[in-house]
Amino acid sequence: MRYKILSIFAIVFIFTCCNRYIDHFKIEGYWRIIKADDSSKGTVICISKKKDVYVGRIYKKNDNKYVKLLVDSNDVLFTSIYKLSKVQYKFVKTKIGATLLSDYGLSTEQEYSAMTDNADTLKLIRKDNYTHTPDIILVRYKYTL
Repeated sequence: MRYKILSIFAIVFIFTCCNRYIDHFKIEGYWRIIKADDSSKGTVICISKKKDVYVGRIYKKNDNKYVKLLVDSNDVLFTSIYKLSKVQYKFVKTKIGATLLSDYGLSTEQEYSAMTDNADTLKLIRKDNYTHTPDIILVRYKYTL
């Protein structure tokens, strides 16, 4: 009886871990930011592979006045996306107006770890966020590049 319960628990654990798996081939494509700060919300990014690192470039800008002023299409929003393990990625995001921020000695990048609920949703959590609520949510826009 005890072994049946343990085996059922192990099967459930394996299936829940498999649902959180992000295939590195499927991360490439177009993604829309549906939850973020006002400056990034609604932006569409294109994630593609450059050498050994994935890079997220802006494909479509949103209507935010600061984005219109400080960002051009094809600018890099995510400078590097690294695969840490089977279930986790590390995203490094460049802040909007990074050149202006660097002139004043402020940080220009923010690190995030990525999780997924399904193949079409990425949830990014800031490195210093201890509540584990997603700061940025990306939804697949298009598969093809």
